[in-house]
Order: sequence, then structure tokens, then C-alpha cells
Amino acid sequence: MRQLIAVALLYIVFVGVPKGITIPTPIPATPDRVVPMPSAALREQVAPVASILKDAEYLDRAIFAELWLRCAEVIDGEDDSVEVHFENTLGLRLYTASVANIAWNRLANATGKYRGLDAAIEDAFMQTIGTDVKPVSDDLLRDYSELCRALAWAGMPTDQ
Repeated sequence: MRQLIAVALLYIVFVGVPKGITIPTPIPATPDRVVPMPSAALREQVAPVASILKDAEYLDRAIFAELWLRCAEVIDGEDDSVEVHFENTLGLRLYTASVANIAWNRLANATGKYRGLDAAIEDAFMQTIGTDVKPVSDDLLRDYSELCRALAWAGMPTDQ
């Protein structure tokens, strides 16, 4: 079976797709979700991220946006399969780093692909969370969730 697949792939590489076989377009016409425009302050906060991702590949932008939308849903308690509780901002920072590492670096294979993106994201979170370890309040979680949605907005693969 492997040999048959290998021969078929080699045929396509050297000859092309046989006539009559349609190739589905890998890029949908519109994203699955529409992210509401964040406040002017949040748009300014994520502007460096949006600038870096402006010319990024469509799929990378879609993964980036979905990553931060899901992160916001978990924080807001909208995801029934995951329940999190944070004692302090250190736990919140570790959660953010884990999510970014797993989803962005590993799944999208985008590590190092977009120069300055890590620093821009970290700066946006530092403006919201701060650098001190302090207890997490409902207001801080709300601000964190809004920032996640603003990052998703900044990464959306289409103009909104």
C-alpha cells in the first residue's frame, strides 16, 4: 500500500494532477468566526501583533486567532471540557506560555517564523497582567480575556 501511495505522489509531483480531478481549495472564503472589534485602547495594545501578522500566511493567522479565542473561552468558563482556577498572576503567565507553546509553536510550526511576534505578545500581556506576582481578581481575568480576544482580532485572516 505504501508503494502505491508513493508512486501516486511521485506521479503528481512530476506530471501533475490528472485531468478531471478537482483539487479543493485549502483556504475557505471566510473565517468560521467573526471577532468583535476591541476597544481603541486594546487595538493600540495589540497593534504591534497585528502589524507583524499583516502579511502572515492565512493558515497561520487562522490558527493564531483560534488559539486566543479558545484561551478566552477557557478563562471565561465557556469551555465545559476545561476548568481552570488561578491563584495568582504567575499561574496565569504559565498558562499563557503553555497555550502559546503547544498551539502556536508546535501545531502551527511557527516558531521563529514571524520576527518580534513573541515580544509583541509578551508586551501586550505585561500591560494587562503586569510584572508583579499578585492575586488574580475577577477584573483581571476579564481584562485578560478581553486581551485574548483582541489578539484573536489582530490575527484574523481577513479584514473585519
